[in-house]
Amino acid sequence: MGEIVLTDASPIIYLARIEEGLSWLKEIYGYVAMTPTVRRELFPAREMPGKTAIEKAVRNRILREIEDEWTAPKFGGLDEGEDSTIRVAGNLSRRGDHCHVLIDDRDARRVLQKLSSENLDFAGTAAVVGRAKRLGLTTSAASEFKKLRLLGFRVSDEIVRSILDSVGESSEAWPPGRRRTARKAPH
Repeated sequence: MGEIVLTDASPIIYLARIEEGLSWLKEIYGYVAMTPTVRRELFPAREMPGKTAIEKAVRNRILREIEDEWTAPKFGGLDEGEDSTIRVAGNLSRRGDHCHVLIDDRDARRVLQKLSSENLDFAGTAAVVGRAKRLGLTTSAASEFKKLRLLGFRVSDEIVRSILDSVGESSEAWPPGRRRTARKAPH
């Protein structure tokens, strides 16, 4: 079977708001699929920051809609986009496709962990930033994380430091503005 990358709305919304963020998806994955429910979340009737970049990614086929033909299972406690993304991923992986899910919500990620399958894995916006840095698509993962933080993106400092270390950037200065305490020299 094939390999499919599915996304929830959150990674797309955040990547759309940093320069070239959505173009990274093409370089990393080729294209990314979304359910009709996620598409509706990404295209509300009102204007929103990043909407133009999302429209461009759809026109350029970086983002593509996938049919959500399954009605089960339902995952309580998640929003509709997360629920539809996990439902499609779970059903596709049971069918034999390998599904990589881009999703940021902690509760949604816990559901994915419980579904555990060799055909199903997941990552979030932070991992996309790390991959973009490894592929030379951005010069600084730390600067991208700073931009994301200013936009309200929440991820633990521990995860950011781990990614910064893995891409060869210093994690000592994360989070920005963190005060360091001088260590006393041993006597």
